[in-house]
Amino acid sequence: MTYFAGVDTGGTFTDFVIFDTETQTLHLHKYPSTPHDPSAATVEGLGEVLPEQGVTPAELASLAHGTTVAINAVLQDRLPEIGMITTEGFRDVLELARQRRPHLYNLDIEKPRPLAPRRLRLEVPERVDVHRRVLTSLDEGAVTRAAERLRDAGVPAVAICFLNAYGNSVHERRARTLLRRSFPRALVSISSEVLREFREFERFSTTTLNAALLPVMRRYLERLGRQVKALGVSSPPRISSSYGGTVALRTAKERPTVTLMSGPSAGVVGAAAVAGASGYRDLITLDMGGTSTDVCLVHGGTPLISRERQIGGWPVLEPSLDVHSIGAGGGSILWVDEGGFLRVGPQSAGARPGPACYGLGGTWATVTDANLVARRLSPSRELGDRVALQEAPARRALETDVCGPMGFSIERALYGANGVLTSNLARAVRVVSVERGHDPRTFTLVAFGGAGPMHAAQLAAEMDIGTVLVPEAPGVLCALGLLMADVRAEFSQSHVLVLDGDRRGNAPASHRTVAHRTVERVFAGLESSASKWLRSEGIDRSSAGRTRVVEMRYAGQGHQLPIVAQLDESPANTVERLLEDFHATYEEGYGYARRGTPVEMVHFRLQVSAPGPQPKLKARSPGDGDHGRALSSTREVYLGQQHGFAECPVYWRPRLEPGDRVPGPAVIEQMDSTTVLLPGQEANVDQYLSLLIST
Repeated sequence: MTYFAGVDTGGTFTDFVIFDTETQTLHLHKYPSTPHDPSAATVEGLGEVLPEQGVTPAELASLAHGTTVAINAVLQDRLPEIGMITTEGFRDVLELARQRRPHLYNLDIEKPRPLAPRRLRLEVPERVDVHRRVLTSLDEGAVTRAAERLRDAGVPAVAICFLNAYGNSVHERRARTLLRRSFPRALVSISSEVLREFREFERFSTTTLNAALLPVMRRYLERLGRQVKALGVSSPPRISSSYGGTVALRTAKERPTVTLMSGPSAGVVGAAAVAGASGYRDLITLDMGGTSTDVCLVHGGTPLISRERQIGGWPVLEPSLDVHSIGAGGGSILWVDEGGFLRVGPQSAGARPGPACYGLGGTWATVTDANLVARRLSPSRELGDRVALQEAPARRALETDVCGPMGFSIERALYGANGVLTSNLARAVRVVSVERGHDPRTFTLVAFGGAGPMHAAQLAAEMDIGTVLVPEAPGVLCALGLLMADVRAEFSQSHVLVLDGDRRGNAPASHRTVAHRTVERVFAGLESSASKWLRSEGIDRSSAGRTRVVEMRYAGQGHQLPIVAQLDESPANTVERLLEDFHATYEEGYGYARRGTPVEMVHFRLQVSAPGPQPKLKARSPGDGDHGRALSSTREVYLGQQHGFAECPVYWRPRLEPGDRVPGPAVIEQMDSTTVLLPGQEANVDQYLSLLIST
């Protein structure tokens, strides 16, 4: 027997999915997260779920893991001070930053602390120009002296960031060698390996963040690897990356910035796979857990990609799925601000003490408390088969934190909390759809996470989204997504190449020849880097797919458009096709094209992917169409201001079969989540046991 395992660490629970490759069935499990040591929940949870399912650790052919260690270390400001060695005259680039300001007229903006404070940013003489020529040789004595100063300062890691090193890394690599001689204990990141692109501030920022994460992630991943091996799992864990794939443990230890959006990206991959099986390819994913909600847009089955994001105030240039996160989850605290307005989040009660209804010492009113008092959650059930919910403390918390300060009845407090939360979720959906030029009404909302299905139907009704898809196992979909993920990476290189065109946008033959040679040379370097990486990942080069992308712009512009280079094009046509596609793409997006204007090729990217385990979802045969077999009880549930508390049927989802139709209002319960249908809505069960809710 062979099994695949996915383990996703969340703020409240750590989720487990064990996939049986023979029967194509999923085994689900939840274990309370252990924030003090996230690896403990992973190992202890595996120690529970494997014996429960009669699986031995040795039978796990693949173990994929989504982690929040890196993102939590950044957001909670638990990163150590590190050292930095940079080109003489450029040590203040990190603090000068960009002219962009989050609040233009606020003179008291608090900037994030520099990860490498000024006293630990040391300069050395060296200089490479924009054409990759060495103007000033590296002063090796200065590097040695800088290494000794940083060693004496006791920094755990050092970032080496030289000007124009993205084009010529010889000085950075030599400086690393010298640093390791004088300071062998230091963990080192060099910018030419972290990000081979221009824009010095962003490259320096990404590299220093990577260096600061090295000691944090190395400790965690080494401990995880040891504990998993001691458990008897022979397959080393693979780590979910922000890019929607997985990477080997070694890659995650050397490039921890690739794991910053580890968990959320796995959820998007899982949602795209499950919805794709059901025939839906244009999606808005809604992953609502205990602490936050993550939203992403999937167009044509492919999630949108972001190449720059702010994390903890620091810009990070790292390809990632375009996930937008807000502080809205089951544990989000309900509170009244100074103006007397009801707020939901972003503060969270976390896993411990958690919401008041957990009975673990929490006293704040949260979204989960409101859902319990509204009877959307059953007082007789346990969350994840572990946490027994108590209605009395939840009601007291609502009365103290909301009803008292605002003079509300319980019903009005429930209405207000649900309305504010829905508005917060709607704003998040608009960020990834309307603000990106997409109409959310033409997409399907895929709801998952422990709390997503409970709020999705109302959100869809509010935004006029016609269909909501709730996967078979919504509460652990991120863990399932880990099994669906490919092995993925992207390699990039900045190289500015100017093409002059005639009035039709065509480049002269001489330009095409020179440009083609340059394009092929740059991509050959990227292919070499990709081949080395694939070997380190244990992937056969022949099994990996490749996509070449050139980012282009009109001369004088500051931003580029990505244009896919056809791999099967003849050399003579490559540049001409790129120019033609660029003009057409620009015209499609902006309504005009400036043919005859010089065009610049700026960034070259090679995207590499190889298939992971990718278990196939099992299609089930239709049932008898009688959804009554799943009816477990009825109870009064709060359905909003218009309906108030009304008697609702409650269904046990594992008893529903393909072809069943469940009319609203209704509550559909399962081990890992609860789905709420409003009056007038209907849920259809498809062949993959997904709920398709018509709103």
